[in-house]
Amino acid sequence: MSLPLFLRRFTYRPSVRAIARTLPCTLRNELLHLYWRLARPSSGVIELTLDGVTGKFSLSTAKALELRFMECFGYEDNLIRIVSGRLRPGDCAYDVGSSNGLWTVFLAKAVGERGQVVAFEPNRASYHKLKANLKLNGLSNVRCFETALGELDGEGTLFWGEWEARSSMIMPPGRAELGHEVVVVRQGDRLRESEGLPVPKAVKIDVEGFEYEVLKGLRQTLAHPACELILCEVHSRLLPRGVTAEAVLGLIESLGFCHIDLISRTGADPFHAFASKREALPDR
Repeated sequence: MSLPLFLRRFTYRPSVRAIARTLPCTLRNELLHLYWRLARPSSGVIELTLDGVTGKFSLSTAKALELRFMECFGYEDNLIRIVSGRLRPGDCAYDVGSSNGLWTVFLAKAVGERGQVVAFEPNRASYHKLKANLKLNGLSNVRCFETALGELDGEGTLFWGEWEARSSMIMPPGRAELGHEVVVVRQGDRLRESEGLPVPKAVKIDVEGFEYEVLKGLRQTLAHPACELILCEVHSRLLPRGVTAEAVLGLIESLGFCHIDLISRTGADPFHAFASKREALPDR
């Protein structure tokens, strides 16, 4: 077994992770940087396999958290499996908040050359990684938009998290701002019509607290009979003032999704809402 692979497997042991959480922040950061230097694949590319399907992802920046995220597949892979398992060749799926394309790549492979994935990512750095990863996988069935989706057309401020995948249109209360950029915001329904996009069979939403605005802007699309599935990450603590997780779930239900199952990694915030117009989520 190679040293990088050994290190990655070793650091995922629950006992090791429990000890790491007790360390001072500065020491934890130093260990993360050391981990990056030793565990990063020499090619700069990591391969992840899900049910026999392999996706390639470029680790283009020296950030240990990026490598950790791409390999923390024990929870995310189950969610991808839930959605991609209900897609067939020729289907269409939307990836709202696509980040560097982890979901986009596997969804594109699920719908095949005759299908289409539409990816939305407003963070400039993440958008370029998304495009690079699509090229790395030889995928030509994805349309990408460097834009956020919201209730109305306009502009918005995207606040940067500790790395790109944790950026948010909502500034968390009490959090020190790590930076921001002004991004384009488009109403989903209007964008779909103006660009001639197909109605998706499935929609994945991961927008760090901006999910209520995304859902409102996509109401006509989501209510369409051809749209059968939503997988929406709900961040109760990041939602705008006056918006609750119950309001998000109520809006999804009002669009015709009669089966809503809640999935959580630890039983805490955030959680994922899997909503279907046809069938409940089977027991896992």
